[in-house]
Amino acid sequence: MALKDTLKNLFGKAQESAAEAAEKARPMMEKAKETAAEAAEKAKPMMEKAKEAASEVADKAKGAGESAAAKAGDAAQTMADKTAEAAEAVAEVTDETER
Repeated sequence: MALKDTLKNLFGKAQESAAEAAEKARPMMEKAKETAAEAAEKAKPMMEKAKEAASEVADKAKGAGESAAAKAGDAAQTMADKTAEAAEAVAEVTDETER
């Protein structure tokens, strides 16, 4: 029986110590939660600004991409026109040479 009482005593003290530690930690946990909430609240405006800036950059990039695509299309059309002109010139020279 003495062993059983000793074990109960040890576990009882351990439970008491754990409860005391939890009780002491509770105010620190509350303070940590409050601090995190305050930090999140302060970060909201910065996040909104970052979101707006990212949106503006995306819009500008989209416009630049469209402009580049249009320029590439124009260049391709110019090359096609020049190639057609060159083919016509070669055909004319060939026709003159064959006569």
